[in-house]
Amino acid sequence: MTEKKELTEKKIGTQQIQTGHRIEEALPKVYECPVCSAPVNQVVDKRGIYWKCQNKKCAWDSARPFDWDKDSRKKYVLECAKTLKFIFPRFNFVSNFPYSPDMALTGEIKAGRTQYDLSVFFFGNKCQKIRIELNQNLTKEQFYNSNFCYVIGMPETVKYMAKIKGLVCHYLVDEKKEKILVSRMDKVVKHCPMEIDNFGNNQYFIPKEIRPLIAISDLSEIRDMLFTNLHKIIYKGIEIF
Repeated sequence: MTEKKELTEKKIGTQQIQTGHRIEEALPKVYECPVCSAPVNQVVDKRGIYWKCQNKKCAWDSARPFDWDKDSRKKYVLECAKTLKFIFPRFNFVSNFPYSPDMALTGEIKAGRTQYDLSVFFFGNKCQKIRIELNQNLTKEQFYNSNFCYVIGMPETVKYMAKIKGLVCHYLVDEKKEKILVSRMDKVVKHCPMEIDNFGNNQYFIPKEIRPLIAISDLSEIRDMLFTNLHKIIYKGIEIF
C-alpha cells in the first residue's frame, strides 16, 4: 500500500514556492484581489491554473468550487454529457445517480455511491461507462504541456472502472473548441505512477511524454473507445471469426 507523503515547501527562484505538485507564484502588484485588493498569487495544481489572494483572512481564489460542491459538479457533468451528445449524436449519454441496492424492493431511493458519472447507450445497448474529470482554466494545449495532469478516484472506483475498461473523460471546462479528451482507466492504471492523496484517493500522474497516447483527442479513436465492450454485450462472449 502506498503511504501518504509529507508535503514540504520548496522555494524555486525568487517568486515561486512548490508544495508537492502545487506551485504558487507571486504576480506583479498591478494584479490585485477583486474582494480585498490585496496582492494575488498564480497557482498551478491538479485543479488547473487560477489566482489566489495572499491575504489569508480573505482567501479568495478564482477557481470555481466544483471539486467539492456536489450540486455544482452535477451541472458540469450534464454539460459534458451534452457536449458528448453533440459530438457523437448516435450515442445516448445518461447521467448516473446514487441509489440503494434494494430500491426495487422498497421503492425508496436512498443515498449511495456511484462508481461512474455517465452510461453510454447505443441502440438500447449499454456499451460503456464514463467517469468525468473536470479540468478548469486549461486549454487543450495547456493540458498536454502542463506539468500537472492527473486522474483521481477512490480506490474501489478505480479498480471497478479499470476492470470493465471504463473511460475517463477529461472535460476542459474553459476550452472554447475541443473540450473533450478521453482515457481508458485500465491504461491509466497500467502506465501512470500513482500515489495516495490527502483524502485517501488514488492519484495517477499522466507523464507528459505519454500523455497524447493516454488522453485521446482524435474523435474517431474516441468513438472506437465508446464501442470497447459492445461486442461482448451483443454476442454474450461468443467468438466471431
